[in-house]
Amino acid sequence: MDFELSETQRILKKAVGDFSERWCSPDVVRRHDEADAYPHDVYGELAKAGWLGIVYPIEYGGSGGDAMDVTLIFEELCRRWMALGLIYHTAAIFPLGIRYFGSEEQKRTHLRDIAEGRTRFAFALTEPDSGSDAAALRTRAVREGDEYVVNGAKTFISGADVANRIALVARTDPSVSKHRGLSMFLLDTRSTGVRIQPIPKLGIHGLRTCQIFLEDVRIPFTDVVGGVNNGWNVVLRTLEWERLSIGARCIGGCQAVIDDAIRYANQQKHSGTAIGTFQAIQHMIADMEIATQAARMLTYRLAWMIDHGKPCAREAAVVKVFASETYARIARMGVQVLGEYGYTMDFAMQRHYRDSKIYEIGGGTSQIQRGIIAKSLGL
Repeated sequence: MDFELSETQRILKKAVGDFSERWCSPDVVRRHDEADAYPHDVYGELAKAGWLGIVYPIEYGGSGGDAMDVTLIFEELCRRWMALGLIYHTAAIFPLGIRYFGSEEQKRTHLRDIAEGRTRFAFALTEPDSGSDAAALRTRAVREGDEYVVNGAKTFISGADVANRIALVARTDPSVSKHRGLSMFLLDTRSTGVRIQPIPKLGIHGLRTCQIFLEDVRIPFTDVVGGVNNGWNVVLRTLEWERLSIGARCIGGCQAVIDDAIRYANQQKHSGTAIGTFQAIQHMIADMEIATQAARMLTYRLAWMIDHGKPCAREAAVVKVFASETYARIARMGVQVLGEYGYTMDFAMQRHYRDSKIYEIGGGTSQIQRGIIAKSLGL
């Protein structure tokens, strides 16, 4: 297993870093964070750079890239702006069900538009009564001729308010086990009966989290992805990539915290001496680096496993737990290094403190991931 980046990957990593430096200045990030405003212009620049479709086949407008490529993009974007990393996730990861399970017509219809930034996606799985037990969802889809009529509600759906299409999971057969009776639909957000309402939240400002209400919404049969009652298999493939994405986003956030902590420790003086010379501060930042390196290697290994077609449900859960908890812990330590300044809105450290917590919850809580790991070990 070789983690040495190829020349192409090194070029990609530098290009994304240069992009982030140009388009994600501290002033731009702060302005969008304070207003909780979606960065339409930066999204457009991501599309121009050709990265939105990096994991999609070339014949559908993508770049034919792999999991390691997308990991590097997440890491570099989130080193500057965590919300932009999640925005990128909505384009790179949410439509993967189409790549793996979609019909030829669905691929031709959607993937090029996604890659070129014309279509924005969201993924609707979670419901008010089914979060950790996602397969217990109640949203119901009933076949009527060539259409399905959908009723129900979704919650905590990232980017639904700016999405053109939503990968919606609904129950199509209540007579079988909860995992077997689900289907995934491509919901057009302009459809009659769709109502989307943002939910104010603590962090990741710039991409809103939303509730979706569905009342007698009609979806054509041709917009079922992967076949009727096969939705859970589509979900599982999406979740593997989502946990990789979370790992990569978290290590990008960790690196940003370390960078800011080092910069502050070398500049801030106590009794005429930079606090970075104090052993207590040095050890705190050294611990940040140790944990971040471990999270990075776990994440890169997961990318390698995905790229080589190896089963990796356990490893994906390990990455989700370790990287998310590392980011949350390091963000707290970063605030501690900056002291009272870290608790003010004038410094970016408070944003990491706010942004990091959701990763221990979203995409499957740390407790759920530990259960997956334990079960995979035969417990």
